Amino acid sequence: MQETEKVYLKKISLENFRCFEKVEADLQKKLTLVVGANGAGKTSLLESIAIAMSTMFTAFDGAKAMNITKESAHLKAYKIGSTDNVQPQYPVRIGAWAQLDERPEIYWERTLNTAKGKTTIKDAKQILEVASDYQKRLQEGDTSLLLPIIAYYGTGRQWDYHREKQADISEKNTRTNGYIDCMSGTANIKLMMNWFLKMTVQKYQNQENGYGPVPELEAVFSAMEQCCNRITGSNDAKIQYNIETKEIDVAYTD
Repeated sequence: MQETEKVYLKKISLENFRCFEKVEADLQKKLTLVVGANGAGKTSLLESIAIAMSTMFTAFDGAKAMNITKESAHLKAYKIGSTDNVQPQYPVRIGAWAQLDERPEIYWERTLNTAKGKTTIKDAKQILEVASDYQKRLQEGDTSLLLPIIAYYGTGRQWDYHREKQADISEKNTRTNGYIDCMSGTANIKLMMNWFLKMTVQKYQNQENGYGPVPELEAVFSAMEQCCNRITGSNDAKIQYNIETKEIDVAYTD
């Protein structure tokens, strides 16, 4: 992105979500570090942000919005004799304030009113208007549109190959494919590796036909090589996709 503040989530507000009865958290523009003991709600806070930000996918092709599940309802125990009567608390509400592009600050919220209900989007009009504008510009082939990078990763993302179904590989090449599983908390390695395969085949086809390189593939490899150089202390890292092994090859001088 050309501007670091293209998308800035400023505040998140929770009501009856997981361990939180009611809480608000201000988020910093560059980095917010959440510190707490086990069970304090760090993961719950991150998951609420994922649900809030995924709302914009409702207007996109190729990506799905996350919803509030009934299991996310805050539980409250009431004494009845010598036992506890545990009751889920409703409504479960997630509210968010954000700055997108050069637009004025927007607010939206998602709500689950009952255990049998569905997560509402009626109070998410402001972010859906932005997302609908993005989708319209995509349909019109607007190459000047810079889509926001949004991703939620867990600590086990490195080796997660749990999604290996053919359904992961969309036959339609659309920019919003980049948002598939971006909020699942785990990396869709299979989808990523198929992208490398597709782009590498395109590179070889271009070479055979006398065309130039594939800019998208070159840009990704360049970014990966720079990261590898910084990590290893090398200055000659070379990365490519190996069609035979279907893996990424990394070569550098130690």
